[in-house]
Amino acid sequence: HPIQHISEIDYEMFLRLQEAAEGKILMITLAPELEGSIEFIEKVVSEEIIVALGHTNASSEKIRSAIDAGASISSHLGNGTSTKLNKNKNPIIAQLSEDRLYASFIADGFHLDPEVLKVYLRAKGTERIIITTDATAGAFAPPGKYKFGYLDLLVGNEPVVLNKETSRPIGSAVTLDRCVCNLINWYGTTLEEAVKWAGTNGKKLLTTSKTLSFFVNNERKVWWKKEDESWYIKKAQCGNFVFLNEK
Repeated sequence: HPIQHISEIDYEMFLRLQEAAEGKILMITLAPELEGSIEFIEKVVSEEIIVALGHTNASSEKIRSAIDAGASISSHLGNGTSTKLNKNKNPIIAQLSEDRLYASFIADGFHLDPEVLKVYLRAKGTERIIITTDATAGAFAPPGKYKFGYLDLLVGNEPVVLNKETSRPIGSAVTLDRCVCNLINWYGTTLEEAVKWAGTNGKKLLTTSKTLSFFVNNERKVWWKKEDESWYIKKAQCGNFVFLNEK
């Protein structure tokens, strides 16, 4: 998030972006402590846009106000938060304990340690978990250098993509199917439950958005296969596009 592009809450800017996107923006992540955020949430939720809370250091009171206004999910919970937090009263605990919020988690083993993620999953409960990955152009690629917009990416042997200039993490190098396998390997989660967290729960949340039809017009199917006690995707289809894993 280049600092020169960070700005205050601006509803008119959102309208311009939505027009440029031909109405296809269906979710916005914001920090609810920003001035004007509550009014902004109320406006966009009334237009059937999903609001997520993320990259925030908001108080418990401000988080509750955002949820009252219509926010419905925590984005990449556990990431983008100050490294110095009160041990009990902090924005992570406030969101974990809020039953009105879904929570998305990056299950790559880097953004959250497996033992930390285990606690977070237990706190949210199976119906409110969404597994995701902020995978970049370097995801699932062999070690090397890649481009992401104007940024130079560096992919090594870890499940994370680094900024080549600063060596700071930019995103994950793990695809969503790998996150599903991580849950199975780390916790003994069943394939059915892991797929629910990575797919079904997210789709359930998206039904609250007016733009959902744009994303579900094309039929999507994924076929999993177990081999040598490990699961992998054998085939995937999206509309007329078919991916076949020749493993």
